[in-house]
Amino acid sequence: MEKMRKPWLAIPLAEYEGHMALPEIGHAQLLADELDFSVRQHSPKSIAVIGCAGGNGFDRSIGGVVDRVVGIDINPRYVEAVRSRFGGRIPGLELHVADINLYCRKSHPWIWFSRR
Repeated sequence: MEKMRKPWLAIPLAEYEGHMALPEIGHAQLLADELDFSVRQHSPKSIAVIGCAGGNGFDRSIGGVVDRVVGIDINPRYVEAVRSRFGGRIPGLELHVADINLYCRKSHPWIWFSRR
């Protein structure tokens, strides 16, 4: 059986977010809390979220210290969902469709900060 190369292109956002929000999974809340905590802890001017999916936690940056939010995801439908949800609400929002596996050996969702 051939291994699916890019499963994130086939999973609908509603299905992904529904799964991540299940109480027994709790990952959606965890990621949003970690992003919020990290922003409060470090007061960055810019953040980049690789594997941003639907922008979980992005709403917590509205009106805060962050001037620039960069979201990157492999799935163009996920990126469009973020644009629909936050495009007019987060100044400095930049969204990109990219496969980070082309740039690094392992891909994990990470949150990066910059004071610039």
